[in-house]
Amino acid sequence: MKIKITESQYVRLQEQKVKGDEITPGKYVVHSSNPSNRDNISVTGLQTSLGECYLIYADSNYGEDEECVPAIFATNSTKKKDMFDSTYDDDIWVIDTERAGVQWYKDAHFDGSDYKHIVTFENIPVDAVRLIYKGTGGDTWNHDDKTELTLTESNKYRLIRREADMEHRIDNQLTMAKHQNDLYFVPLDHLILHIADSVAVEMANESNLDGDEYIIFRNQIKQYIRSNFYGHIKEFWETNRK
Repeated sequence: MKIKITESQYVRLQEQKVKGDEITPGKYVVHSSNPSNRDNISVTGLQTSLGECYLIYADSNYGEDEECVPAIFATNSTKKKDMFDSTYDDDIWVIDTERAGVQWYKDAHFDGSDYKHIVTFENIPVDAVRLIYKGTGGDTWNHDDKTELTLTESNKYRLIRREADMEHRIDNQLTMAKHQNDLYFVPLDHLILHIADSVAVEMANESNLDGDEYIIFRNQIKQYIRSNFYGHIKEFWETNRK
C-alpha cells in the first residue's frame, strides 16, 4: 500500500538530509554565492528558493531527479580556510545573524565535530546582508591558501568592523534620544539626519584627517548611515515612541 504524507511532512523529511542540531552562531557568518546571483541578493536578500542545489557538491549519490531542500548555507567563521569551496571565485556576503533573526542548524553534510558549516530554511532580509567581496565567477579559488581572513585582517572585511562600530554609536545616540524624550517630538527624518551627523562627526574626529579629507570622510559616513541604517533607526523610533 502506498503511504500518503502531507506536504509539511515531506518538507521535514527532506530537511533531515541537511539539518543537524540547532545552533546559535556568532554575530557575523559568511555566505558565498555565484556573482550571477548578486543583483537578486542586493534587492531581495537571500532567498531559500533561489539557491543552487547543495547536494550537487555534498552528496556523491545525488541524482538529478531528486528535489533539493530550499535552504541557505553559511559558514560560522570569517576565516577563508573554513569557507565552503565551490571551486569558483564566488561573491562573499556577510550575514548579520542578529538582524536576520532566523534559526540556524548544523549542516548534517559535515561530521559532528565540524560546527562551522550551518544552514537555515528561512529567508534572510536584504538589510541583514552585506557584499564584502565581488567574485569573478571564474575557476580561481586558491586551494592552497591557508591564510585566515578575519574581520580585522583584510581590507575587504574592514567595512564589517566599521559597520559594527557605527551601529554601536547609533544605538548610543538612540538611547540618549530616548532618555531625553526626543523620540516623541522629533520626526523620523530629522532624527536620522541628526544621528548620522553626530556619528559622522565622532568618527571623523577620531580619524586624524584634516581639511578636505576630513570633510569627505565625514560626508561619506553620514551618507552611509542614512542609506544603510534607515530601517534600524526607524524600528527603534517606532518601538520606543509608544
